[in-house]
Amino acid sequence: MKHLMTQHPQAKLLVVDDNPTNLMLLVEVLKTAGFCNVTALSHPADAIEFVKRSHVDVVLLDQNMPDRTGLELYEQLCFVLAQNPIGLLVTALASDELKAKSEALGMAGFIGKPFDIYYLVNQIDKSLNG
Repeated sequence: MKHLMTQHPQAKLLVVDDNPTNLMLLVEVLKTAGFCNVTALSHPADAIEFVKRSHVDVVLLDQNMPDRTGLELYEQLCFVLAQNPIGLLVTALASDELKAKSEALGMAGFIGKPFDIYYLVNQIDKSLNG
């Protein structure tokens, strides 16, 4: 069995997903992998307010949310922060077109649901390593 442990336990992660079960699962996986600073929000507007007052190293965004898509939220976060944060789109809508759009926006990764937890942690670490 592979070892599931992040290289960056102090990284500040923000997870945004409107589905409470998916949000809880993702947060538990991240904490199990050793991430100590994980904030979970279920509404995109809360994420915008959060990044205005708190430093975030990585944002993990669901694509399908009722108020706006993960891509739209990422664009807004980039505008608010005046830079592109490390962004990973975590979505059940895994398509080449969506992946290309996320890359065009400067997102660091695209993770399809259901996700492989080792791949998820590896993508976060790889993004943080630059």
